Amino acid sequence: MINLDINNYANKDFKRFVDDNLHVDAKTLALKWAGKEYHGIDVRFAITQVACLEKIRNKLPEIYNNRDFLFARTLAAEQCTAQQIAMFHGSLFGPEDNVLDLTCGLGIDTLCIAHNGAKVTTIDIDQLNAQVAAVNFRCEPNITVLNDDSTQYIKSCDTQHTAVFIDPARRDQGGARVYGLRDCSPDVLGMLEDIKRIAPLLYIKMSPMLDISQILNEMPYPVADIWVTSIDGDCKEIFAKVLLDKQLSDKSTTRLHAMTITEGDVCEISTSIDDSSSSPLITDPSITGKYLCAPDSAIIKARLFAPLCDKFGLRKLAENTHLFVADKKPDSFAGRVFHVDNVVEFHSKEIKRIAAMKLKANVAARNFPLTSTQLQQRLRIKDGGETYLFGATIQSNPYIIFCSKA
Repeated sequence: MINLDINNYANKDFKRFVDDNLHVDAKTLALKWAGKEYHGIDVRFAITQVACLEKIRNKLPEIYNNRDFLFARTLAAEQCTAQQIAMFHGSLFGPEDNVLDLTCGLGIDTLCIAHNGAKVTTIDIDQLNAQVAAVNFRCEPNITVLNDDSTQYIKSCDTQHTAVFIDPARRDQGGARVYGLRDCSPDVLGMLEDIKRIAPLLYIKMSPMLDISQILNEMPYPVADIWVTSIDGDCKEIFAKVLLDKQLSDKSTTRLHAMTITEGDVCEISTSIDDSSSSPLITDPSITGKYLCAPDSAIIKARLFAPLCDKFGLRKLAENTHLFVADKKPDSFAGRVFHVDNVVEFHSKEIKRIAAMKLKANVAARNFPLTSTQLQQRLRIKDGGETYLFGATIQSNPYIIFCSKA
C-alpha cells in the first residue's frame, strides 16, 4: 500500500483550497489548475475533495462539515450510504459484536457500526479506497482497515465474527447498472459457504430495484428481516438479515419492514411476510371532503398496504389502486396527504368540461386507463400550480379526483 502522508492533506493550504472552491464546478477547477501548483499541495486530490463534498452535501451532513475526512474517488461519494440509513445499520450492532465489512468503500457503514460499540474489520479491494479509509479511521480504535480481495480473504480467514456486512457494487466492469445478487460484485451468493464458516449472520445491502420475492427465492438460507428504506419519498435500498446458522427447513418467518425517512422523521411499518390480510376498501366513491393518502415509495415497494391501513385508519380506493382515504387527516403519515376537493367520473362530458377550464395542475394516474402524461394532454392541463389531480380507479370505475395539499 502506498504511504499516504496525512500531513500533506491536513495542512491549512490544502484545506483552504478546498474551502475556497467548494461552490466551483470540479471540471472547471481541473481545467483552471491543469499543470499549476498551489503551495505544494496535491491539487488534483484537492479537486477530488471539492467534487465529493458537493455530492455528499445533503447525504452526509456530518462528514460534509469535517474537513479532516478525505475522499479517495468521486465514485465512493456517489455510491455511499446516506447518513440516516447508515445510522440505522449501525443501530443493529452493539459492543458485543465483532463485524466483518467486506465492502468498505467510503466507510460510512463501518463508521456507524463502530460508533455503536462494535469492533469492525473493513476490507476494500481498491488500494486507494483502503488507504484513505485507514487515514480517516486512524483515531477509531474499533476499526481495522485491510486492502484485500474480500472473496479471497474469507477463504483463509479463521477469525470468528458475530456478523458479516456486505454492500456489493451494483455496476459491471463496463459501468452499466446491475441489480441481481449474482451480477453484483462481489457475488454474495457465491461466498455464502465461506461467510457461514466465520459468522452466523449476514447483512446485505441491495438495490431498491431488486424484487423482494427474488431475494427470498435465491437465498438458500432463511431471511429473518427485510427492510425497504426511503428518504423523502425516494426508495434508497433493500437491506436483509440472513440466518446462516439456520436451514430453510427450520420454522422461521421473514419480517418485512418499510422504513420511511421524511425530513429526518422516521416511520416504520412492519408485518410478517406470510401475513395474508387485505386492505379494507371504500364502499362509496363519494370521497369529497375526505383526505387522500398517497403512500411513500418504500410502502409501495414492500406492499405493506394492510398494516398501513391498520396504523392510520385508511381505506383503499380499489384493490389495485394504491391510494387511500381517511376521514381525518392522519398524523405523521408515511407519504403525502391531500384534501379531496371534488370527484368526477371520467367520461366524455366531464373531459370536455375540464379541458375548457384550461387548468394548471399536477397530474398523476393510479390504476387508470391513461398514463399521467396522456391524462394531462387529454384534459389540456398545464403542469404546476396548487391543484393536484389524480386519475384513479375507485371501486371498478375511472374517476378524476381534484385535491389540494392538506
